[in-house]
Amino acid sequence: MKLFFRYCHSSVLMCLISSITFAEVSKTDFRDVNEVIIHTHAPMVRKRLNSTIDLVELYGDYGGAFKVDSARKPLGESRYIITLTGKIPQSDPMNMDGYAIVACHELGHVLGGEPRLKNALDQWSSVEGRADLYATNECMWKYVAALRSTTLIKDFDRDFIARCDSAFHGDLEKTIGCLHILSGIQAMVEYFNRTSAKEKPVSIFAKDETKVEATIQKYPSPQCRVDTWVAGLFNETWPRCWFKG
Repeated sequence: MKLFFRYCHSSVLMCLISSITFAEVSKTDFRDVNEVIIHTHAPMVRKRLNSTIDLVELYGDYGGAFKVDSARKPLGESRYIITLTGKIPQSDPMNMDGYAIVACHELGHVLGGEPRLKNALDQWSSVEGRADLYATNECMWKYVAALRSTTLIKDFDRDFIARCDSAFHGDLEKTIGCLHILSGIQAMVEYFNRTSAKEKPVSIFAKDETKVEATIQKYPSPQCRVDTWVAGLFNETWPRCWFKG
């Protein structure tokens, strides 16, 4: 499926036009995304946590114990093991920005901070909702900053173009970064709608109106996850569908 995008930015009198054929993320692209994200975060893990990151890449050989997308910390060791697999990258449709959100989510367990898991062995890890928030509020901005191309790779609703432009006050670089991240969120929306959310499709434009009685430890609903990524991108209030406050 080929999509075309045209964005005329009145404040800088500039138009950006691009197209892309959506397909699975190749093994080379998978590794490129991982390299960018791990490279930009390894110094933070050393500085903040006095620890290292060990990356395990399983583009083809995944499934079973320790062969799923995950972050873990071996007991008594000063290192975190980030395992990233080809399950989501090889889904159709997917793009590099969407897969980057997956990788950033796993880093979010390490660097996201409070609220954390209550299990004694996992108290180093942020809860799932916090990891999602970290992905688009911090990690994805480091990822898009490392991209050397201003090519945009998704067809966008005009309201979201305007929202990115307004949120970042006409800053072209940040607006393009915002659209890259929205491209990734939309790719994950499409992934959810082909897998876990088939019976109740999700959307960037919808909302999970649930209000939890206590911050949840596990994954919230797919729609709540989408809400969280959008909230992280636009630095909005943390969604009540997973966070009590």
